[in-house]
Amino acid sequence: MSHILARIPAFATILLVLVAPITARTQSIPEHVPNQLIVQLRASAPAVDALAVRGSVNATVVHRFKFINAELWQIDGISVADAITSLARDSRVDFVEPNYIVHIDAVAGDKQVVNAVIPNDTRFPDQWGLYNTGQAGGIPDADIDATEAWDVTTGGSVLAGLIGTGVDYNHVELANSIFSNPNEIAGNNIDDDLNGYIDDVRGWDFVNNDNNPIDDHGHTTHCAGIMAAAGNNGVGVAGVSWSARIIPLKFLGSTGSGNIANGIKALEYAAVMGAKFTHNPWGGGPFSQAHYNAIQATGLLFVTGVSTANANQDLNPFYPSSYDLANIVAVAGTSNTDAKASFSSYGATSVDLGAPAVSIVGTYPFNQYNTFTGTSQAASFVAGAACLLFDAAPWLSALSAKDKILSSVDVIPALNGLWVTSGRLNVANMLATVTGIDNGGTPSRVSLHANYPNPFNPSTTIAYDLAHAASVRLTIYDVGGRAVRELVRAAQPAGRHTARWDGRDAQRVPAASGVYFYRLEADGFTQTRKMVLLK
Repeated sequence: MSHILARIPAFATILLVLVAPITARTQSIPEHVPNQLIVQLRASAPAVDALAVRGSVNATVVHRFKFINAELWQIDGISVADAITSLARDSRVDFVEPNYIVHIDAVAGDKQVVNAVIPNDTRFPDQWGLYNTGQAGGIPDADIDATEAWDVTTGGSVLAGLIGTGVDYNHVELANSIFSNPNEIAGNNIDDDLNGYIDDVRGWDFVNNDNNPIDDHGHTTHCAGIMAAAGNNGVGVAGVSWSARIIPLKFLGSTGSGNIANGIKALEYAAVMGAKFTHNPWGGGPFSQAHYNAIQATGLLFVTGVSTANANQDLNPFYPSSYDLANIVAVAGTSNTDAKASFSSYGATSVDLGAPAVSIVGTYPFNQYNTFTGTSQAASFVAGAACLLFDAAPWLSALSAKDKILSSVDVIPALNGLWVTSGRLNVANMLATVTGIDNGGTPSRVSLHANYPNPFNPSTTIAYDLAHAASVRLTIYDVGGRAVRELVRAAQPAGRHTARWDGRDAQRVPAASGVYFYRLEADGFTQTRKMVLLK
């Protein structure tokens, strides 16, 4: 790890180091949890063979992962090295690897702590990544165009898994953006929602195996603030998104250490609870087949930062950002002059886009604020962008969302060829790809969006954009073409509009389950979409 740190400037960054993959020929095993293995048996192996394989290394199953066909084993009476050598030769085994220990390495420097009880967003002038006026020697507009994006949306209640050191869920900037499990009753010592976790009212601590994912390190709380600190609330800073439902998922403890099995559990938890994406502000080290399989199997948009070693990741892989998976967004760091951050790695094919990463102010435990530098911070900007995007277009798939984020960057000459997009995140452009609303806040076209949720019960929301003032009619029809309910008949100004259908007809009688259509008519424009009421 020291040879990596020697190449990094003395900024406050985060580096999480895994060790090289093990094979049957490995003589010494890198740092790992004693007496534990992650093993995947071949799907064709019968149950009796599974028992025999476990018996060959005196193993018991500690955990069965939900999304991958792998298990965490506790072994007894045999070393990890000998067990791996034996299992690697067994034709009934797909793969075996240690339960790697991972570490955070926080480099001292570039840090500032201030009192949180301050007037309205007074740290916003320091947030050049959101609004760059040339402060601190920057170049005006070398930012993500957040102020323009906020004309369209400041965020909503998008559910996002935040996987790292936990979150200070009591922070004044974050308290209203923390997930609250509606199907769990706090303190009754019962797994009310049957997800395998008792009293998980605000996420889970996989380090201590309890329901209190508080951040006793600080790093991920900082990332949470960049992502979704409350804006215009009379305190401190604004997040890219001013609100969200962040699930704190802690697998790295107070010393910055954790194991990859718990990282997989955290990812699976986010998927089970219905998160739209996960933010993973950690990384480094070797390929883990189990982690790769889990990211692929959950299918969630997976946002993460690249290495801080100023290396070409096409040649020097850095995981998880280097996993060759379509649902991963690998984020590099940029400066306030729209240059590549000096420490940030790059890769013409393996890195996706850049985002602000130098001297980024964010929340910190105990109602404080810190300024950190690193690719975790860059990834946090993209995670906040994902909150805005899924709020504006909740119907997007992970791959469609990734496409919107990447296709809307500001292409910067200084970044040409450094990564796939040669650009830096632009959230206003990103929102325009789904709303048709440009940086001036006016839609560029009339459009009718897919309703959400769909299928729905009892109500759903319909959004539409007007490029100019128009006489609008929005009507619900049944499959026979009969009008069920007129939601809108009015003259409306240009902009983004929404209407809610409560599933009732014109006489306020609940409509039957089935397929319905909604039609937008606006000064000669007509568009119809389908939806399903499912009771």
